Order: sequence, then structure tokens, then C-alpha cells
Amino acid sequence: MFIIEPHIKALIFDCDGTLIDSLDSHYLAWQAAYKEEGKEFWSREEHRTRVGGSSSENIVALINEVLGYEVDPPHMAVQKEALFLRKFAKEARPIAKVLEIAKQYHSKLPLVVASNGHREIVHCMLEANEIKYLFDHVITIEDVEHPKPAPDIFLAAAKLCDVAAKNCLVFEDSHTGFEAAKRANMAYVDIRDL
Repeated sequence: MFIIEPHIKALIFDCDGTLIDSLDSHYLAWQAAYKEEGKEFWSREEHRTRVGGSSSENIVALINEVLGYEVDPPHMAVQKEALFLRKFAKEARPIAKVLEIAKQYHSKLPLVVASNGHREIVHCMLEANEIKYLFDHVITIEDVEHPKPAPDIFLAAAKLCDVAAKNCLVFEDSHTGFEAAKRANMAYVDIRDL
């Protein structure tokens, strides 16, 4: 049983790598997208350590910088997201320890998914795993002006719940997400420590 402090009035969950174990599936989609462009992709370990929590376009820009490519970020991001949705999204499964917390507080506190992922993909993963019902709101990168590490997505979640930022608890797995929570003046849990 996960105990929260009494002042916490809403729980906010990142999706990829926090609520859903999708990081390997995303890696495979990136690898396939770059292969279609005739380009090598970096190692799984390098991907995991470099891009956690980043938006797709920012990932492409970083890959361009590191590998010396000149791939168009918006084009490659769309290509990768389409591959992920078509081949990998429905295979990603929930992370049990985080899902149990969501189930524990379902109907007791407002629960929000706040993801740097794209709306169609996030909804697909939640629906494929039959867990969308647990959440009062789902906010994605399309719903805010600036992605994490900006605080926008978490502040939007608090506003939807009509809860002050200081009364929200964020569940995250990446430094990008931790930084966004800090900037939003919210406490956070590194789910890797659970």
C-alpha cells in the first residue's frame, strides 16, 4: 500500500516508462524508422540514457547532433509515431507497482495522465491495457505549448483537477519529468525507487 501525505489532493502520472513499460517498444519503432531512411540507429542503452522523457522532435534533433545526421525532426517524428502506433503500441504493458497505486487511489483522488507522448498513442496504450477508466483526465504534448521539462503539462493537470500545484504528487521516471515537476512546484516520486 502506497501512503500519500494528507495535503496531496491529486495524483499525476507520466505514461511512457512510468505507467506503461513502453520504452523498448519505442526504441524498436525508432530503430525501424531510421532503417526506413537507410540510417543506423544508436544502441538501446544509449537511447535509454539520453532521451528519457523528451518529445519526439527533440529526440530527432539530439540524434542529428550526436550521429551527424540531417534528418528533418517533424518528418521523422511523424514517421516514428506512425510505426509505433501501427506495430508496437498495443504490446506495451502497465508497470505493476505504479498501476497498483492508480487503482488504490481511483475514485478517492483525481488521477491524471500527463505525457510528452502524442495523444493517439497514449490513448491507444491506455485503452489496449483497459486502464483508461482509472484516470479523470489525459493530457498530452498536443495540449500544451511547451513539453517537459517545462512545467506546462503538470500545471494544466492541476488546473483540470482544480487543485493547487503544491497539492499534487507526480509519478515520473525521467530527469525531464522531475525537472518539470520541480518547475511546477510539485512533489514527485521517482518510480524507479518504488
